[in-house]
Amino acid sequence: MMATTCLVLLGMHAYASKTRFRVQGQIPFRMKVLGLSFVVGLGVNVSALARARMSAASTAEAGVMYGLSLWLFLAACRVNRQRPLTVAFSHDVPQHLVRVGPYRYVRHPFYGAYCVTWLAGATAAHSVPLLLWSFVMAIQYAQAARLEERKFAKSSMADVYRDYCRQAGMFLPRCKTIWRHSVLRVLGAMYPLE
Repeated sequence: MMATTCLVLLGMHAYASKTRFRVQGQIPFRMKVLGLSFVVGLGVNVSALARARMSAASTAEAGVMYGLSLWLFLAACRVNRQRPLTVAFSHDVPQHLVRVGPYRYVRHPFYGAYCVTWLAGATAAHSVPLLLWSFVMAIQYAQAARLEERKFAKSSMADVYRDYCRQAGMFLPRCKTIWRHSVLRVLGAMYPLE
């Protein structure tokens, strides 16, 4: 069951990399390396999960992680539907900044979703090699995210992006932002402006 779940989620990520992101010019070499790492990791994860003896607890933990990854991934796809982002490691100048949906809380929800998917496989299988592979993939996603952040720092949106970085975490939400949005929502429900 977990091997199938992993395969479906990673398949969705792979499909999205071909259909949900723009390529300007040639695919960057580092994106090709990331793609190769992804394919190798997919095979290793599905194989390990198919052979693993999983406890009910690890299955439940991984199920929650896969669910979180799916939600984050689909939410990021939805808000970028009209204006797709460029593929990882592109050297384009950013044209817009997304600050809605999951981007209110994290600057790189796609990479965050991918990291959670890899980590869920390691959790389900209780596998140190899969955990290490999760770190290999997370390092590559972090490198891609850092490149994207440097692009914003050199763009006309540098000041806006710097403010955005104070509100949203790179891969994990900032607690103060979640707290502030939650309090404002409750207060808005209790004391509507109309």
